[in-house]
Amino acid sequence: MLRAPTSDETEALLKERAERFRHDATSASVDGTAMVVVRAGRDLYALEAARVVAVGELSRVTPIPHAPTHVFGFASLRGEVLVVFHLHGVLGVPPSPSEHGRIVVLGDGIALAVDAVERFTPIDLGALRPPPPALGAAAAALVRGVDADGVAILDIDEMMRSERLVVDVARARTGEKRSR
Repeated sequence: MLRAPTSDETEALLKERAERFRHDATSASVDGTAMVVVRAGRDLYALEAARVVAVGELSRVTPIPHAPTHVFGFASLRGEVLVVFHLHGVLGVPPSPSEHGRIVVLGDGIALAVDAVERFTPIDLGALRPPPPALGAAAAALVRGVDADGVAILDIDEMMRSERLVVDVARARTGEKRSR
């Protein structure tokens, strides 16, 4: 029988997930850190390539009843069942009007739905500017900075610690808020 995780269990899961994906942010080489640049609507975001497990086509997604709107649903990629989240929803910015066409797998059964994978490119993480104020507090907490081309560099560690990447349908169904 399935049961909803307790707050302590959820907190432990988030901490364990973040630890598994921990990395040294100061490891940028002279040429920069290899990044995967994705498009969600008109916005460009980058994720460290070493932290991306896979990129794939987004074909069939099964909705999760009572899940928050930023949760796209379940998908399967190469036999692995993934929980897919809308990237814009995770960042708390308005959704894009376009269709999602790709998923970026971060590991631990977590994937992000994006419109396209634009390119793989080195980015100098030491030369990032602060996120613009228009980005909003929710998104700014998950963005390390912005490069010279205006690409927002996502902080995967912060994303993996974020409650926005937890699906607790029992709590969502009852409208209960999570206490810390």
